[in-house]
Amino acid sequence: EFEAELRRGEERQHALCSLLGQRLLGRYYLQSVVVGELPRTRHRFELSQRIDPTTLLSETDLALGTRILAQHRVSSNGQWVEPKLVASFVEYHPTITDYTPGGRRSSPVPDR
Repeated sequence: EFEAELRRGEERQHALCSLLGQRLLGRYYLQSVVVGELPRTRHRFELSQRIDPTTLLSETDLALGTRILAQHRVSSNGQWVEPKLVASFVEYHPTITDYTPGGRRSSPVPDR
């Protein structure tokens, strides 16, 4: 029951973020960012991967971050180690090149 409630909350959160992304950014793409930590040294690093909305909605944020991190091993002191998950989040990036904050598109000012 807790996981179902968590999924519903995340679905609502992602629906709101999608609406805000459309309003503020126009066209955008999603990027999953995972923060991992090496067990012995506690060195932290980030992995980022572009994802589509169906992937985002198909599993919890925690499951997505865990799955992405599980695909990687890091060499530490001559051994391959599995990093631990510290954080997982999704970023919304504009796909247009003339993006300005507030969703406005820049346009040239006509000469007088």
